[in-house]
Amino acid sequence: MGNFFIQNKKVTAKKYLQFIRNTDRGHSVWCQEVDEPRRHSHSVDNSGRPDDPVLGVSWYDAHAYCAYVGGRLPTAEEWERVVMGKSGNLFPWGDYEDPLESEIALKSFLEKKNDEKHELIKSMWIHGPEWTSSKGWDNDKDTRILKGLPSVVLLGENKMLDRKSYFSYLSTLRQPTEPKKKLKDARFRCVFDHQPTYLEQIFKSSGRMTAKSIE
Repeated sequence: MGNFFIQNKKVTAKKYLQFIRNTDRGHSVWCQEVDEPRRHSHSVDNSGRPDDPVLGVSWYDAHAYCAYVGGRLPTAEEWERVVMGKSGNLFPWGDYEDPLESEIALKSFLEKKNDEKHELIKSMWIHGPEWTSSKGWDNDKDTRILKGLPSVVLLGENKMLDRKSYFSYLSTLRQPTEPKKKLKDARFRCVFDHQPTYLEQIFKSSGRMTAKSIE
C-alpha cells in the first residue's frame, strides 16, 4: 500500500449539494464502470445541515462525488491503516478491549484533545459509518464495505457479568452493505493518490485543511 492523502473531514452537505447543482444531479456519468443502476439519482432527500457530514447517501453517490473532485473512496485497508496508526492499534485507544468498559474507553478517547492525527481518527469513529471502495466478503460485487460501525458481541451466560453483550470497536470490523441503499447514517470522505492542490484551495476558503498525508 502506497502513500495517499485523505480528507480530514467527512464530505459536508454543502459540498455534496454543490456537486449535485454542478452536475445536473450527477446521473451516472462517473459511475458507469461500477455498474450503477440505470436512472439512479445522486440526489438526497435530507442532506442535513450545510457544515455537517452529508446524510442519506448510497455507495454510488459517494463514488460519484469522489470521482467528480478527482479522488476516490478509500479502500477498507486504507481506512484501517489510518485508524490503526503506525503502532497498529486494534482499537481506537490501544490493543486491548475490556467487554465491561469498551464504551468508557471510547468516550475517554473521544474526549481527549491531541494533535491533528488524533482528531482525524476521532472523526472516523463518530457521526456514522463511512463508505469504502472495497467489495464485500469473497469479493462480492453486490456489496461494499462500510467502516466505523461497532459490532455487538455476545457474552453468553455468565453470572459474573451484568450484561449479555457489548459493543466492540475493533478497527478491522467490516460491514458488507448493498451499494444502492441510501442509508440515513452513512457518510464518506475521499482520498487522493497525489496532493489535491486545486481541491485543497477550494476547501481552504472555509478555513479547513482538506487532506493529510498518511505515511
